Formats: sequence, structure tokens, C-alpha cells
Amino acid sequence: MATASNPPQLIQTTASAQWEKSRSTDEQPEAGKNYEHIELTDEEMAEALFQARKAKHFLLERQRYAQKINQPAHPVFTSVDEYTGFVLKQSGLEILPQDKKVFHTLTAYFFGVRNQYTEELDFQKSIMLFGNTGVGKSTMIKAFCNNPRIPFLYADTLEVVNEYEKDGPHAIDDYTLLIDNPNRLQKYFGHAKLGMVFDDLGTENTGINFGKKKNVMGEILLLRYANCPGPYTHVTTNNTTDEFLEMYGVRVYDRMREMYNIVEWPADAESRRK
Repeated sequence: MATASNPPQLIQTTASAQWEKSRSTDEQPEAGKNYEHIELTDEEMAEALFQARKAKHFLLERQRYAQKINQPAHPVFTSVDEYTGFVLKQSGLEILPQDKKVFHTLTAYFFGVRNQYTEELDFQKSIMLFGNTGVGKSTMIKAFCNNPRIPFLYADTLEVVNEYEKDGPHAIDDYTLLIDNPNRLQKYFGHAKLGMVFDDLGTENTGINFGKKKNVMGEILLLRYANCPGPYTHVTTNNTTDEFLEMYGVRVYDRMREMYNIVEWPADAESRRK
């Protein structure tokens, strides 16, 4: 019976709370109880295993995804030795005794470390890779296109001139500027802009388009000197100073002296082409 001190609503609320508490306690598994006395049918066992395996599958998938997105998008090197291993693995270069100084110089330069090989280089200048015919200049420089410091694209000077002769002046416009990296997240260590290497500089002919002659590479070098200052315009060559002067003239030659570190093979280096 309800009294003034215990109104009906209060008695009902208290009873409900006690019942909920009792039910909650009943549903709690007892400590150490594994329910082994409960038998399951084959169908129930199969369904339980399926659900457990499904849950674990998605758990492992989430873990793998988390691991993937937390990994660096590009290789990270803590030393020039680690970068050296990367270059050799990616390129498959075979380093002969006559190549060692050139290879280690380029490795240190493109990694950006000052050591015995780069102590006389200016890191704000590009590389002119010089050597006799057949020593492997093209193969060597290609091995460093994808580098963490200043990645670059490759172009053969003969093909550049052929493009001019076929398509006219606009065909060489892209060679006078830094190149946009179209896949920054996945390639070239995330750099937004890419440099160039012009292979076999000095072997190309004067370009002719609709009867108009142009020293194509000479013009490109002048424009890159103005538009792309810094270590973004590498070349390979076996031309001498006199040959450059004769081919490109004093103006271009003077710019080249400002633009380049010269890295060269020994004078007696033998050709690989046998």
C-alpha cells in the first residue's frame, strides 16, 4: 500500500531499477565459465567458425591497410651507402674498376653528401659527364634519373633535333623549362619539378625546319641557363673544349662553364663495346 512517504511512482521506479540490476547481473558470464556443457550442432559450429574467420579476415585487412598507409611513399635513405645499394639494385649497373670514381662521385652528388668524391664539386651546378666513346656514359647517367635530391628525365640530343625538324620550334619548348612531375605521390621522391639530362651533347646536327636552320641544343642550353638555374640540366659528352666552342660559339660555351661540374672517366678508359 502506498503511503504519503512512499508514493506509488517512487515504489514502481525503485522496483524497476532493482529488476534491471538483477537481470544485468544474471546476464554477466561467470568468471572462469567457458560453457563447455553447452552442445552445438554441426551447423552451429560451422556458422560460428565462419563468423570468427570473417571477423579475423577484416581485422587483418585493416591492419595491413594501416601498415601500408603509414609506410613512406618513397624510399628513405639514412646514408650514402644505402642509396648506393638502391642505385645498383634498380639499375643493374656493372661497375668496372675504371668506373668506380665516376660512380661514387655521382652517387654522393645525387644523394647530396660532401665526401672525398664531391669535395671539389659545386652542388648548385649540374653534371657534365665526360668520357671516351663506349665507356658507358648513357647507362651511367640513366641510373641516377630517379634520385632523392634532383630527379631528372632523359633525352637524346639527336632525338631532340629530330623533333624540331619534324614539328617546329614549339616541339622544343618543354626542353627549356623544368618539367612537372605527373605522378608526384608515386615517382621521383615526391619532387614537383624535374630536371633533364641531354645525352651525347655535341653529336647532333644543326636542325632545319622549313628551310630555317637552328642550333637547337645551343638555344636550349641558353634558355635553360636563364629559366632553370641550378643543378637541373645535366649532359653527357665526349666533345673537347675546342669542339664546343666551334659548335656552339663563345656565348653558349661561357654559360656552360658556369653551369657544369665536370665528372670524367680516366683518359685511358676502354670502351665496353667489343
